[in-house]
Amino acid sequence: AFARPYGLPLELLPMNDPSALAVGDTLHLRVVGEGRAVAGIGVEYKAATDTLAAGAAPSTYTTVLADEGGVAHLPLTQAGPW
Repeated sequence: AFARPYGLPLELLPMNDPSALAVGDTLHLRVVGEGRAVAGIGVEYKAATDTLAAGAAPSTYTTVLADEGGVAHLPLTQAGPW
């Protein structure tokens, strides 16, 4: 259910269940454009750190490229929402 395409012009479809991941795991996203896998496209992501919280360091963006099959592999380096 979490990887169901909706037919949008560009979609990021999880290949593994995001709710089951922990720190150190990798989220694998299939990048689909116009219904086809998109190789070589950059996917930028970051942790959703609360920068207003006392002592919270601002999170930085990380960019990964989708492989030849159109899959971007996002390593999860910290707990919390992304």
